[in-house]
Amino acid sequence: MECKYCGKTLQRGVIRSKASLINISAISDIVWTDEQDIGKLKRNEVKLKNMSKAYYCETCKLVFAELELKPPIF
Repeated sequence: MECKYCGKTLQRGVIRSKASLINISAISDIVWTDEQDIGKLKRNEVKLKNMSKAYYCETCKLVFAELELKPPIF
């Protein structure tokens, strides 16, 4: 896969949630939030899977990701 900005080959990897060294048992969710709702108590958010494919451009210092939605619990 190539960077859409500079055209160089991207490094393949993953985006994943990672526990804090201070609180290893802490569970963190990766969420997408509507930019209109940032800072609001009630906001439009979508939970994403804790690990997804990602590509990194060393030149541009950008990460491109294919983020899948987390299936609903109920």
